[in-house]
Amino acid sequence: FHAHHLSYGVLAAAWLRGARALGVDADPLHVVALLNAAGGATVAALVQALLRVRAGASRATALAAVAGATLSFGVWFYSVSVEVYVLPLAVLLAATYVLTAPSLTTSRVAAVGMFSGIAVVGHEVHVLYAAAVVVVLLRDRATFSRRLVVYGTAAAAVVVAAYAAVLAFAVRPGSARDGADWLGGYATGGDFWVAPGAGTVPSAALGAGRSVVGGHFMFRLSAVRERAEAAFPDKSLGDEAFLVRQLPAPVAAALGLAALVALVALSWVLVAGWRHRAELALPARRMLAPLVTLIAAYGLFHLLWEPSNLEFWIPQATAAWIVAGVVATAPSPGGRRRTRVLAAAAALVGAVNLAGAIVPALSEGNDIYAHRFASLAPLSTGGSSWPWSTSRPGRSAGT
Repeated sequence: FHAHHLSYGVLAAAWLRGARALGVDADPLHVVALLNAAGGATVAALVQALLRVRAGASRATALAAVAGATLSFGVWFYSVSVEVYVLPLAVLLAATYVLTAPSLTTSRVAAVGMFSGIAVVGHEVHVLYAAAVVVVLLRDRATFSRRLVVYGTAAAAVVVAAYAAVLAFAVRPGSARDGADWLGGYATGGDFWVAPGAGTVPSAALGAGRSVVGGHFMFRLSAVRERAEAAFPDKSLGDEAFLVRQLPAPVAAALGLAALVALVALSWVLVAGWRHRAELALPARRMLAPLVTLIAAYGLFHLLWEPSNLEFWIPQATAAWIVAGVVATAPSPGGRRRTRVLAAAAALVGAVNLAGAIVPALSEGNDIYAHRFASLAPLSTGGSSWPWSTSRPGRSAGT
């Protein structure tokens, strides 16, 4: 059990045992990756539900936003990998679906708390989701305190029960200090915290951008590779360059241009649609506050915690695609154009990620670690097609 993402290991083990009981004897990595694939499919379904049911978006608008959210590199890659990020995201979206219901009853507030607690057990960073909940609960000041207690009690019940059980039956610390050290993990050290400085915002922009477009293809360009190595001298970037070493440089440049167009198009939809948010129907307009609060709360925190790590920008990127889908529904003269631009952005993001990261990662020959340790095949990951080394530059183990 890892204190910062408590539930994934036991869920993966239970999933694998269940598959084995059904007679599935495939590579364990592939079997467990199917758990993440189920999480990714759930993310897609919930984004669709949020836009169609809650925001009243058209099929075309919802499809464009769903495509953008799920073809973004963070969601796509981690839906076919053995990692912790997609499953809690699905739970957060479930919480958001309940939170944005037309009538937020006490039982629904409790359900949001339960989902929030499950997300925190999936990854501790999701305690930040409470900010989005508070913004919604503040709409009714008369019931705010009572409903906040309901939310907090439901969330705490899940989190405390899970951590208490693991501490008592698995970790079994020898002292209170040992238990505190386990709970604190590497958050108590200085390896992952980043002091604000001139490079903070550019690093965050890199992480956020890479959660949408993986950008591995850019390492095929020597100028980009050299600047990345200079900017992240303590990171190992050789795996990124190795992954795309056979990609022609002109193709890499073209993919970079397409990625830039896609990001500009998405930004245009967000800005242009935001200007017409007053024209949205009330249910759609009320969705914006929790989504924007989520983006802000998570974003501000990750200015201080590994801002260049794309994994920590996946919830914000997903929320941004949903916001884009919501504001594209505004019945202004440019509404249909915003949907078309959103669809184009999603298509470009999918195409660029497919050609510039996903397809190269499917080849075992592009795995630098399998290549280096080919002579140690029984001990290497050579039997797996999963690109462990290619998910991000400057990735540190354990988050």
